[in-house]
Amino acid sequence: AERIVYASVRNQDYDRAIKTYADYIEKYPDFEGVSDLIAGQAYFYGRKGDQARSDELFQKARDSYKNAIEATLDNQKKAELYFRLAKAYELRREFDEARAQYELVIKEFSDTPLREPAQVALGDTWIMEGNNARCLEYFQVLMGREQANPRMVQAIRARVMRLMSEQRDGGTTPTATSPAPGQ
Repeated sequence: AERIVYASVRNQDYDRAIKTYADYIEKYPDFEGVSDLIAGQAYFYGRKGDQARSDELFQKARDSYKNAIEATLDNQKKAELYFRLAKAYELRREFDEARAQYELVIKEFSDTPLREPAQVALGDTWIMEGNNARCLEYFQVLMGREQANPRMVQAIRARVMRLMSEQRDGGTTPTATSPAPGQ
């Protein structure tokens, strides 16, 4: 299914991507990633210009994420679901909502392996939003706090160096786009 969606997106055949997701959901309704697939459908309806259907499906995806979060007692699984919900909000360019989900992962599930990716993803939302100055500020503070973690510092340093270089050169970072959920 992922290859079909990828090929469809590359060819801007959003109807095919939507149908592929719908077929997969119909065939595997209890699939763990069904929320991602519904969010992907919402994204592609938005790309097609059908905002009403996009909004309807996104609400369904959000409810599906929330139900899955409530149904599990596993903190790792909850962190993963909140993280994936944040990615779905990114697709809709609802960056405040995405940041709220990342912050929840960082604060409530700091003992899970998703804390660090959530910290980086939170900063990346400002890049996607075009607010490089805020992103740079956030990453510089974060880098100071995460000195004991070389892998995290390396990931942040690369972003900070790129942003500082672009700022110095007067350039801007192109708006990042996330792949559709489930890809």
